[in-house]
Amino acid sequence: MSINEPLSAEVITTYQDVDETKVNALLEKELAAFDRKIVVLDDDPTGVQTVHGVSVFTDWS
Repeated sequence: MSINEPLSAEVITTYQDVDETKVNALLEKELAAFDRKIVVLDDDPTGVQTVHGVSVFTDWS
């Protein structure tokens, strides 16, 4: 099987519907125990919310 082999759109119908109530409950439980802040940087500079001149320090340790 080739990695680039296209899939049929019918594959999507094999997935179950998302139980949003369950997902939200699991998320709330995890967030209640999470003591860190998550910052997301959008690297698409084409939007109207573009910011210039901001230094960003990342540390993967």
